[in-house]
Amino acid sequence: MRLNLTRRHMLALTGATLATAGGARAAMEKPATRTIEGRAFASAWRITLPDGNNAGTLRAPVDALLAQVDRQMSPWRDDSEISAFNRAHKETPVSAETALVARAALGIAGASDGWFDPTVGPLIARWGLARSAATASRAGRGSRPRKTVSPRMRRA
Repeated sequence: MRLNLTRRHMLALTGATLATAGGARAAMEKPATRTIEGRAFASAWRITLPDGNNAGTLRAPVDALLAQVDRQMSPWRDDSEISAFNRAHKETPVSAETALVARAALGIAGASDGWFDPTVGPLIARWGLARSAATASRAGRGSRPRKTVSPRMRRA
């Protein structure tokens, strides 16, 4: 098969090739972005946004949100809401967020037939994996697991 390429065809093909190459090069260039970073929960977080956003205004709200989650959910803080909840031997008022997380954890425990069990804290302490000696002693190290630990975990 013989192609009859004219000068006009060659110019069009050359232009298309150059345009495609330029577009590919632009697509390969990294888009301009802004990044904010911080530390939380003994780890790091990072948010990357397209350039032109005022990323700096997000730092304070993100830090505040993560500090609130830490105050509510950290098992490593004695003053956290979840630590107070875990120490309580009776009904204890909690925030709506903590109640939501507890309900979700219990729902997952039910849906997984006990393979996920949010009540294993005493059992973990009994195995010597608690965060501190104080937690282990409060959990009754060496005693039998409480009935709130799922039967599947008690057999483990």
